[in-house]
Amino acid sequence: MPPAEPDPRLAAAVASLTAGLPDGAPPVHPMRALSAAGFGVGGHLFAFVAGEGRLIAKVPSAVVDGYEQTGTGTRMAMRGRPMREWVEVPPEAGDAAWAEVVAAAYAFVSGG
Repeated sequence: MPPAEPDPRLAAAVASLTAGLPDGAPPVHPMRALSAAGFGVGGHLFAFVAGEGRLIAKVPSAVVDGYEQTGTGTRMAMRGRPMREWVEVPPEAGDAAWAEVVAAAYAFVSGG
């Protein structure tokens, strides 16, 4: 069961995403991610906020590379091991960057 209150910035990015989804698009649902509230689609996690307010999102590896090149985010590492399809986006990246990454993660995980 996810915590009652997800990070407000992530919740706002997800609300913006869901407002623009066409009828019949797979629905977004709250999910637990490690010890944080996150969001999923089809039973699969696509975004959550980790320590220090970092957005963590699942996107294709090539998209992670692009975010690294533009300075939007960096490849997530767990216990020193780089995660191929997970990006970390700092809070300083701004709301527009968060919304873009959340939308990309939803599209990737939902198969859209």
